[in-house]
Amino acid sequence: MGWPYGDYQQLEDRVMAARLQDKVAVITGSTRGLGRAVAEAYRREGANVVVSSRTASAVDETVAALGGGADVLGVPCDVSDLAQVERLGEQAVQHFGRIDIWVNNAALKASYARTMDVPVEEYTRVLHVNTLGTYHGSRVALGHMLGRRTGKLINLSGRGAHGPSAYQNAYAPSKAWAANFTLALAKEYDGRGVDIMVFSPGMVLTGLLTDIQVIGRDLEGRFKRFPRILRMFAQPPEVPAAMAVEVAATGENGKYYEFLDRRRKLSGAWAELRRAVTRSREPLPEIQVHVREAGD
Repeated sequence: MGWPYGDYQQLEDRVMAARLQDKVAVITGSTRGLGRAVAEAYRREGANVVVSSRTASAVDETVAALGGGADVLGVPCDVSDLAQVERLGEQAVQHFGRIDIWVNNAALKASYARTMDVPVEEYTRVLHVNTLGTYHGSRVALGHMLGRRTGKLINLSGRGAHGPSAYQNAYAPSKAWAANFTLALAKEYDGRGVDIMVFSPGMVLTGLLTDIQVIGRDLEGRFKRFPRILRMFAQPPEVPAAMAVEVAATGENGKYYEFLDRRRKLSGAWAELRRAVTRSREPLPEIQVHVREAGD
């Protein structure tokens, strides 16, 4: 007797489509880049999605792109403002009745520069969004989840989580903070029914990596080899977004999930070596480097 679904791919599609069926997922910073790819992936897996970013027009466009209707809610939100994040959670519950998954994805980058050359306003804005945004989102999410003794809280980490990253001394420490903050939360609320996890998506081909602001002309030369590094290790947002589905579906409390692990790093380096040996003409990712002097 054959498979009733026709072939293995159809079976896989049907199984995967139900992984987040009817779950309610809030994703901050989800109108572009990785956040939007995660929202799209969650929708494909059957979730009801709440998308948000600071810009109302971007929220409206994303809701329409995801199909609109009762299964998608858009709420403008600046995550550095606790009142706005509380409103985001309240509107999600009013619309869907509960929150099952919360992904703190919203983040800003700072210019590639020596720390003293980064304007104070730019530096503090990055910290407010990347650290306070994660704290605010976690506080609101847990406020809705702990009483029900169920839920998945996923906080994003990134470059800088495992050590210092020179010339990125705003963004990188914020990601180290996010990782340690999240793992501490997981210990504090272990056994309370909520899985609190870190997800590091690796190098993602978005504007965070391809549209680069540099302060100091002497630093411009550091990006000559950067497109080759991107070709080795970076992925389009849809690829790590698939792992974000896995984390939301099966992730366990206190775990650190890392997309760009040692195996993928070795695979990327090996692929680049093959290109060099075969003199491959595979194009490099395009980047734009905008340079200004300190104080400009």
